Amino acid sequence: MKKFKQLWTIMMVLLTTFMVCSCGLEGNRLSKEEDTVEHHIEGLGIDPEQCNIQKISEEGEPDVYQVSTDWYNLGEEVVFKVFRETSISVVMASQYWDDNLKESLFNVLYPQEQWPKVLVNHQGDTPDFEVDPMNFHEDIKSVMETTDKIVEIYESHGLSKDMIIRFTVYGKYTDTTRQSGVTVNEQYTGEIPKELIYQALFENSFIANINEDNIDVFNSDEYRIRMEKNYLCWAIDEGLVDIYSKYSYEERKSVQDHSPNGYYYAVIDGEVTDESEEIFAEFDGDLSYSSFYKVLVRQGYPVEGDWYHFSFTGIDGKKYEFGYDQCILEADPLSCIDASETDYARTFNNYYYICDGEKYIYDWLKLNDRRSERTNINWDPVVFSSFIETTTGMKVTSTYEK
Repeated sequence: MKKFKQLWTIMMVLLTTFMVCSCGLEGNRLSKEEDTVEHHIEGLGIDPEQCNIQKISEEGEPDVYQVSTDWYNLGEEVVFKVFRETSISVVMASQYWDDNLKESLFNVLYPQEQWPKVLVNHQGDTPDFEVDPMNFHEDIKSVMETTDKIVEIYESHGLSKDMIIRFTVYGKYTDTTRQSGVTVNEQYTGEIPKELIYQALFENSFIANINEDNIDVFNSDEYRIRMEKNYLCWAIDEGLVDIYSKYSYEERKSVQDHSPNGYYYAVIDGEVTDESEEIFAEFDGDLSYSSFYKVLVRQGYPVEGDWYHFSFTGIDGKKYEFGYDQCILEADPLSCIDASETDYARTFNNYYYICDGEKYIYDWLKLNDRRSERTNINWDPVVFSSFIETTTGMKVTSTYEK
């Protein structure tokens, strides 16, 4: 009865909130003076009288204007768009004007043909930085040098740093091309180079945000160390021994609290592994490929190969094979629906293991089971604890405590 009263109270609160919110769905209406493209341009600090304003949207569509101006005296006109937007929430529907002035200004001040290889366009006009996992330190140095150059360019034209667009530093996208709207790569067949596999693991991984608040101090030891920790966390998460072993043991330990996922050590049949063994485990005992290999070796289980590619015979008498180089890198048309010409979408229809010569894909990764949110699906070289117990008899958990 008590639970029923509590549920009834919650339902009444939600209903009241909805009724109150519904009353506000009329939203924010722009005043007559505000509801003009000229008013928005003036709010940008530009005299609309010194602009060529042309409406480019069709009748019945949301208003879109193309604006060109030499207001900034750059020797070249800045051409940008101003468009009316509508934002709808539970509380209200609001109308407002928006624009891509900063992006257009950036492209005039810093033409794309002058960009370093780490600065690339993705969707729309906004560029971001891409860092290759195999050239991480060189690319990060280039990112920092580029941000210094951007600040210098803006200051030389008397522009404040709040006019600089925001950037994000991501892991590099795998090298792909587009044919008839489908992402393809000739390297997806045959022996797949390690560089491509590591890019597949690293792509779209978050490294850092750059905005007007930190761009002046972005090129500092503080930010460099922070980005290196993000990179090291990624290498440990994926079990890439050849990358994280380049860092000292103390450096590897230092990122334990830095990782958003936390780092835990494998517990095998109730026995906690020593932290110096660095058999990293997810909170539920799932292991990366390399951690699974380390467990097999530690327990004296017959195993062939190394952490990157290995095989063993399970308790069922079947031969299992795992390898980072066994991921199926395939482009899938369904994953490319929302892809632009510069932001390629691809599906890594992966990861598989081999059992007695036959390739297996986990059910939840099969292409036919994923019909939505298919862009930029990454793969994870993980072995589930349930699979480990089934094939080896070992029960693996972790040092994670709820």
